[in-house]
Amino acid sequence: EKYAPYSVGFPFSRALQRPYFSRSKVNKNEPDRELHLVDERVLELGVEDVRLVASDGGHEVLSVKRALAKAKRSNMNLVVVNQSAKPPVCRLMDYSFYKFSQTKKDKERKSNQSARAKKRKEVQLGTNISSGHLEMKYNTIVKFLEKKHQVKITAVDARGDDLKEAFLEELRKKMEEDGYVVVEPVKVFQARKASITVNPKKK
Repeated sequence: EKYAPYSVGFPFSRALQRPYFSRSKVNKNEPDRELHLVDERVLELGVEDVRLVASDGGHEVLSVKRALAKAKRSNMNLVVVNQSAKPPVCRLMDYSFYKFSQTKKDKERKSNQSARAKKRKEVQLGTNISSGHLEMKYNTIVKFLEKKHQVKITAVDARGDDLKEAFLEELRKKMEEDGYVVVEPVKVFQARKASITVNPKKK
């Protein structure tokens, strides 16, 4: 179906009447990401004993020397996961494999974030925008949404104005009337800026 430009038809100029439109949970079963005391470096803690946690959740208090010996017999690394505990908490693990896994997870996370960023568009509007310019911007927003992009719409107060929230609230109502899904309500993130986030229409 050919896209037809949408006529906003709202009084949206400063010279016209208003209103414009008529803070992760931590998985305790996983080691801390910032592991650095491994094997003999555990001795740097200057303690005699450590609490060694097994993979099944069981634990025992051992001397550092016995814990190191146990790690060696198991062909594993002794890794400190909680230095502040008394005694410090350690686990046996393949530390090289752990670091590899974390690096892989980080790359996947960054890749997913990048993909989401590419799919998300942003349109900025001044609160003193003219009706004609607003209509163009609105049509741009609609085009992005029709192409299945999420759109962040940012309103910027003109000098001396404090209208960004009212501006976006009216815009939010219009977007919802047209069937679009506002997933983030009006959010002020700077003194002169506020935004809403809109998803494409539900199928």
